[in-house]
Amino acid sequence: MIFKIFNTNQPYVLILFFLIELTVWGFSFFTGESVQISSNQYNTVFGNFLADFNTNNHLLSKIIAFVLLFMQAIYLTWLNKKYFFITKRTYLPAIIYLLAISSFRQYQELYGVIISNTFFLLIINEVFSVYKKRTAIASYFNIGVFFTIALLLYSNFIFYMPILWISFVILRPVNLREWISGFIGFLTPVLIFVLLYYIFFFKGEINWTDYTYLFKNANLISFNLYELIYIVIISILLILGILNLLRRYDSKKISTRKYIQIFIWTVLSSPIIYFVIHFVDARIFIPAAIPIAYLLTLYLANMRSKIFQEIAFTLLLIGSLILQII
Repeated sequence: MIFKIFNTNQPYVLILFFLIELTVWGFSFFTGESVQISSNQYNTVFGNFLADFNTNNHLLSKIIAFVLLFMQAIYLTWLNKKYFFITKRTYLPAIIYLLAISSFRQYQELYGVIISNTFFLLIINEVFSVYKKRTAIASYFNIGVFFTIALLLYSNFIFYMPILWISFVILRPVNLREWISGFIGFLTPVLIFVLLYYIFFFKGEINWTDYTYLFKNANLISFNLYELIYIVIISILLILGILNLLRRYDSKKISTRKYIQIFIWTVLSSPIIYFVIHFVDARIFIPAAIPIAYLLTLYLANMRSKIFQEIAFTLLLIGSLILQII
């Protein structure tokens, strides 16, 4: 019954999942607790700004992060409406996305990676749009620009670049002019950033050693037993969902197959990056929450067992609320 209520595109669901997110974040709002970390642990060139802002504006920081996540969740729904990789119009990807990130109180802070997810969504939109375009030079340029902005906001986003290349190969034949356009788009924000910092902040001299912290151990996020149990539940559902999708893969439209491939590549790459690269912490899974939301929605929405469907979704929903209390 609970799943059926949320698995729709009726306007009242927007109000419901806003209230759910508000409830999940409410404990953090009322307690005023803040994750106290040094600027270099934000894994962004804007670490000093974020550290000062979060320290001096606990509540405002959380409100901004809260609003950003909610807007991103709405955008997830719009992407599905545009590209139709989930046949039913539903707000379920938005709800799962919010639960996947907001359930962990360590993430209820204005990290650079939270902001960068906005640009990751814009990248997904541009990447998917190239599939049926005759020429995609402008889209490749936009992708390069958005990727660099996301990278400046969260340095470990660089490890998603191979997924970007794989996506291009999956969606269309290699075109040298388009790839060059993407490379120029990638360099443009870098050159602007370096120029502005050179003129206004470093007064003619840039000390690149100031950024070596981006490549040091930053194991900031740790999980308690209950959070690990919640992660295991999500992981099991995700694995079952991917296996189920692979079994029904040939029944999907060609475009949907390609989009699903990209989602799966992104999800599978995240744990590899986390366990292989020593200076990457658990925030690397925040961008992966986007494809996770879509894959879990595809699995839950097409489940034959309505009982298991209700149990699985209820575990995600109730478990998220329980994690805020214990």
